[in-house]
Amino acid sequence: TTNVTIQSNFELHSATEATWQKDSTRHWHECSCGTKVDVEPHEDANDDGKCDTCDYTMSVIHTHDYGTTWESDENNHWKECECGDKANIAPHVDENNDGKCDIYSLLDYDEILSCAKMNERQGVKRYSLVCSGKRLSNQDVDKMCQMVRDLKKDTSLQICASLGLMGKEALQKLHDAGVSRYHCNLEAAPSYFPTLCSTHTTAEKLQTLQNAREVGMEVCSGGIIGMGESAKQRLELAFTLRETQLQSVPVNILNPIEGTPLENTPPLAEEDILRTLAVFRFILPKVQIRFAGGRRLLDKSTVQQAMRIAVNSAIVGDMLTTLGNDVSEDKQMIKTVGYDL
Repeated sequence: TTNVTIQSNFELHSATEATWQKDSTRHWHECSCGTKVDVEPHEDANDDGKCDTCDYTMSVIHTHDYGTTWESDENNHWKECECGDKANIAPHVDENNDGKCDIYSLLDYDEILSCAKMNERQGVKRYSLVCSGKRLSNQDVDKMCQMVRDLKKDTSLQICASLGLMGKEALQKLHDAGVSRYHCNLEAAPSYFPTLCSTHTTAEKLQTLQNAREVGMEVCSGGIIGMGESAKQRLELAFTLRETQLQSVPVNILNPIEGTPLENTPPLAEEDILRTLAVFRFILPKVQIRFAGGRRLLDKSTVQQAMRIAVNSAIVGDMLTTLGNDVSEDKQMIKTVGYDL
């Protein structure tokens, strides 16, 4: 038996004063360490030209338009609004070996439908549409809404979406089209996330989840363990997730990819993975804790033990950058450990 002692005395960021800081698009409170908290976009529901929260004068209410032109540097490409905000940020990939970056748009509906029907035949009940990048353009949101309407007509699947940061208007469109659950991983504890990502913040992710709840969606959010964070920061992630009123928590285990900044990160010991999952279950007793990416790296007995102590659902199929698990193998594993499908 492994004894686990939980301490909750880690420091969370908090505002040192009540004054709102602001720029042309957002307002926030600022922690004494300089970290921004309570980051929110300006809103003018009163139509008086001022933000309802921070009183910022809004001469023009700005809606991002990213257009169709790709911007790039030596590592990444993206689309950019005239205000400077970036969307669809992704690293260059050259699978054709022609010395040029391959650019991928949204998949054709026929390909999405074929994959959806294949999963439906195998007993999958919930199907998720996933995009890489920071957020979708307005045009791509509209395309995605039409795909969701078509999937609801052509299948009996419940539809989830994981499309990056989103405001209420775009999320309302998706919900009206048939998306019942929105996914936006926090990825890591708020205190550790800035060391991994500089394009957006934990506060923006939390705002997206709040927006999804407010338009009537269920929410799903989790993270990746084994990215160099401390055990204390994994606890911080679990407690932060508990505050988001979510239904589903996917737990990914880092699978280091050659050529990425974390390629040489030492793997977590399987005992640490099991301990983390057990503590997540203790802190989040009522949610679905989902095995997600990286579980192919684990010993079969470790996977079974994880399912007995914490995990009660799984994401099947391939992940964004790595292969997932075979559905039939997962179903057999679930039955082996005593769960009902």
